[in-house]
Amino acid sequence: MSAGKGKSLSPAFLANTWRPGQSGNPRGHSGLYGEAVKLARGLSLRAVQRLGELMESEDERVSVVACNSLLDRAFGKPKPAVEEKDDVMEARLKTMSREERLALLQELLEPMRKYLPPGEDAEQTVVGGEAVRDRTAGAARLAGPRHSR
Repeated sequence: MSAGKGKSLSPAFLANTWRPGQSGNPRGHSGLYGEAVKLARGLSLRAVQRLGELMESEDERVSVVACNSLLDRAFGKPKPAVEEKDDVMEARLKTMSREERLALLQELLEPMRKYLPPGEDAEQTVVGGEAVRDRTAGAARLAGPRHSR
């Protein structure tokens, strides 16, 4: 690289020049920004103490804002709740075959069998007024007529 009219630039100057696509100020902060951050951090203890005082305010609006500010600083702002579809289980059940649904039912009921009185038929459970019976390999069959859609 040359400076024009036959003069070349010093290696020290060339080592400190910015490359294409490189920012001269990658963080984007001026020197005054650093001073402001130091000043704010120096006052942060007093600010938190004042928020603590405002928590006890008789005006509930002031108290709530102070409480929220302290909680946000202590634990971070809460993440927005992820909305779950109400019909997730319903959609899942719709895609399952009858046998799969009954096998799921048996799987869900299995931990409850220990609460049956002694001598009770562990192979039969009443669900929704209908008897559910075990078959081989964990499959199940509803007693009574088949339900149609």
